[in-house]
Amino acid sequence: RLELSEKFISTISSVSSIIVISLLSIFILLFLSIGIALWITHQSVHASVGFLVVAGVYLLSVFIVFLLKEKLIESHIVKFFLKKLYQDEQN
Repeated sequence: RLELSEKFISTISSVSSIIVISLLSIFILLFLSIGIALWITHQSVHASVGFLVVAGVYLLSVFIVFLLKEKLIESHIVKFFLKKLYQDEQN
């Protein structure tokens, strides 16, 4: 029972760290995106071009991640949780 509690707390701690790092990364990406969009807009004639270019890059990124989601994301998440759950049994 104590071993299960330790695994649970360890997993929750890892997930919490990932969530905090992800949120900070989202804010960084947001402000970088706005800055890049404003810079592109300043360089172009039309006011909306920068934001459309940045949105297009994100759309392309989403499409690529969707196509490769199982290879890039799902397998790593499964491996992460299996490693967390079974790390104590191997030691």
